[in-house]
Amino acid sequence: AYILDGVQNMIDISMRRVIKTDAKKDMARKCMELIKPSDSIFLDGSTSAWFIAQQIHNMSLTVVTISLKIADILSDAPSINLVLIGGSFSQKTLSFAGEKTCQALSHYYMDKAFVSCRSVSLEHGVTDSNDSDAALHRLALQHSSLKYLVMDQSKIDKTSFSFVCDLKEVDGLICSDILSPKWVEALTGHGIRLY
Repeated sequence: AYILDGVQNMIDISMRRVIKTDAKKDMARKCMELIKPSDSIFLDGSTSAWFIAQQIHNMSLTVVTISLKIADILSDAPSINLVLIGGSFSQKTLSFAGEKTCQALSHYYMDKAFVSCRSVSLEHGVTDSNDSDAALHRLALQHSSLKYLVMDQSKIDKTSFSFVCDLKEVDGLICSDILSPKWVEALTGHGIRLY
C-alpha cells in the first residue's frame, strides 16, 4: 500500500518500480516515437525513465541521465553515448542529486528532455516533492530544446511542495490515460501536444 496525498510525500523506489508497469511501458512506447537517431536526450531518475531506457537500447543516441539504474540498463548499448551525471547518490531513488549534480548538468544542452514529476495542476504548474528534484528537473527542461513531461493520471490536479515550471513551458505531455476535456482544452490553449 502507498499514500498519494501530501505535498512532500515520496513513494519509495521499491514500490515505484513495480506499480503501474503497464502504463509506464505504454508511455515509453509513446516516447520512442518522439526520439530520432542522433538525438541527445535527458532521462531523469524516475521509474518511467527506466522503461524509456529499455526501449532506446538499440538506438544511436546521446543519453544524459542522473540515474544509476538507467546507466546500468544502457551500459552495454554500443550505439549509446552515455553521460552519467554524478553528485550525492540516493539509495532511495538510485540516482544522483544535489548542488554538484546541478552544476555538472548545467554544462550540457540536450535536444529533448523526458522528465517525470510528483504533481501537475492547471493552477500551480509542475511540482515535485522536494527542492533537489525540482531543481534538477527545472534545469534539465531549461537546457533542452523540446521539453516532455511523462506522467500518469494519478499526478493530475495535485500540487506538491517544490515548483518546477509553469505548464506552458512544456512542449508535450506523455500520459498513460485519457485526460478530461478541461485538461485537453487547457493543454491545447497553451500549445502543448498530448501523447
